[in-house]
Amino acid sequence: NQCAMVTTANVMTAGEHVIELRIDEYSEECDLQIGVVKQNLNHDEELGPTDGFTLSLWTTILFGEDSLDSYNMDSYDKFVKGDHIKCVLDLDQGHLKFFRNDTQLGPGFTQGVTGPVVWGIELNNENDSVSFM
Repeated sequence: NQCAMVTTANVMTAGEHVIELRIDEYSEECDLQIGVVKQNLNHDEELGPTDGFTLSLWTTILFGEDSLDSYNMDSYDKFVKGDHIKCVLDLDQGHLKFFRNDTQLGPGFTQGVTGPVVWGIELNNENDSVSFM
């Protein structure tokens, strides 16, 4: 498996921002990460905990610049094809929240999220795909 990372061109430094995507294909081996990352990252390298603020859909771990945290997803079904993922970023308040099919996934990042950042998505399985909505 080789990871593929896609980032948006729009650099965010302040305000509220939202991104929404649909999972088109998703295997159990896939570790899809979504969130905000530093601009100008090397797209050929895997995301690390100092690259931004992301949620791993496979391990349910939040990766952040100063913390590594996880939350209990036992009450949620596994992510599947057709799931709708939404990320809500508020750079003025410093938080990033994640939603699956309109249900919030844990607390997200409740403080410390700062810019400049861009949206970033990383897939680690060549057969998996997502679409922006």
